[in-house]
Amino acid sequence: MLLQACTGCGDALFPEDVDKLRKSLGISGPEPPVVEQPVIESEPEDIPDSAECPECLTPLIGDDLHAWVVGGTCNYCPATNPGVEEPDADDIIPTDIAPHKETENPAGRPPAHLVNTPVVSFFINNGPMVGETIDLKTGILGRGDLSSKLSDPWYEPHVGRISREHIGLTCHKHTGSFDVNVKDLGSTNGTWLRGERLVSTSGTPLEIGEDLNLGGNIQLSLIPDLPGRIATIQHIESKVKFAFYHDTEVHLGRQSESGQRERWAQMADLQLRSMGGDPEILSYLSRRHFTLKVDSNTGEINTEVFEGKEEPEIIHNGDGTVQIRTRKNGFILNCGFMTTG
Repeated sequence: MLLQACTGCGDALFPEDVDKLRKSLGISGPEPPVVEQPVIESEPEDIPDSAECPECLTPLIGDDLHAWVVGGTCNYCPATNPGVEEPDADDIIPTDIAPHKETENPAGRPPAHLVNTPVVSFFINNGPMVGETIDLKTGILGRGDLSSKLSDPWYEPHVGRISREHIGLTCHKHTGSFDVNVKDLGSTNGTWLRGERLVSTSGTPLEIGEDLNLGGNIQLSLIPDLPGRIATIQHIESKVKFAFYHDTEVHLGRQSESGQRERWAQMADLQLRSMGGDPEILSYLSRRHFTLKVDSNTGEINTEVFEGKEEPEIIHNGDGTVQIRTRKNGFILNCGFMTTG
């Protein structure tokens, strides 16, 4: 390969000629190029598909998982992820130039003063144990948890429809409030709240008096742990039982103001059908029949009957409960200023 020519005589200089000339003149050859090896600063981070908060035992997926793995916080309790390092002081933006940040808690994350509640009480509202109270732990709930609480053999095939890890349940209590959230964990036979199947991965609030249905045949109704603030009502014919707050109207008819079936009536219908009763007895209550309210100061029961509807008979029992009767349906009211009735 021809490299260049002599500037004096014009003869071509080949590589071996150039090497001889360099040696005679004491000139070193060109240095070979330096190839730098790439430096891998760290191994790729292994992001799990899910995790569980070690404090509240809530399963974390999606945005909740990202907050736990990257941000180091649980969206459901004040727990912090010990595997996430605190930022170096040099990386912290000085407070005098830090951008504006909202002070409200992210959705689903309780304020620091909330107390995590390890157990939540429910009325079981179908089967032979209807109207009884069961306590369920917060965190991941499934077939084993319900099987241990519902001992009657009637429940075996129905509990069998519940997945091993069926729902995630969280509960936080603070002054005057009892906040419960539930989310389905991808169960086979589903979870229904207020008659709608749960699909959200971030959790859905569960309110007092609402029906929570697991797998299609196990229905529960929340009992908030707020002594002195709730009353309970039991439908005599179905034995379905639910709680409601003092100073809040509860409607004892078949349909809500929006035209949807009242949740207690939906639970009563399922119970009557599953136990061989006559669900048509509910039709003797009007769609909009009467409301009642319990005064938190006096315990007085105030009823309001819709125009043209049957007036209920109110009977005060000797045990402190009140019986409210219409022609074909009756209710037992416990105003008792206690958590359960």
